Amino acid sequence: MKIRPVLWGFRTLLILIYLKVFHRAKGWKYFFGSWGVFRISEGQVSLSSGVWIESDSLCHCEGGNISIGKSTYINRLVTMVSRKNIEIGSEVLIADNVSIYDHDHKICNSKQPYGRQGYYSESIVINDNVWIGSHSVILKGVTIGKNAIVAAGSVVNCSIPPAELWGGVPAKFIKKLN
Repeated sequence: MKIRPVLWGFRTLLILIYLKVFHRAKGWKYFFGSWGVFRISEGQVSLSSGVWIESDSLCHCEGGNISIGKSTYINRLVTMVSRKNIEIGSEVLIADNVSIYDHDHKICNSKQPYGRQGYYSESIVINDNVWIGSHSVILKGVTIGKNAIVAAGSVVNCSIPPAELWGGVPAKFIKKLN
């Protein structure tokens, strides 16, 4: 049995100090796989205690904010990009290869390249005790209710009520959870 340290190494300690000083991180129990986990060009990251983020994930604040609640686990290769606001509650489980984007590109009839046409942004809220299956995509403007489950491979483009299982492309209601 391999025991993974929560706080290990000089690199992790430097990341923790940086997050505590500049980004309101609460507590000391974090694990970060590499320096590349956070990319903050504008905006802010706010972490509660017990957050576990696996290596090769990306939390990118491009003018927006990312807030992650207590004891949340984020698996490998998760990508979160915020131009407005992504709020993740406590005790959330996010499986590998999940993508969370709070914006879309504007597409208009101009001769500008797509990257210069701007963005539509709406906040994403993932409430407490939510489980998001691998390879799912969470799109702008979505609120996922407390105790909900998103099945693997789903594309969530509308809000999900509390304690429901949703899945598919686009995600649709499957059943109520007890």
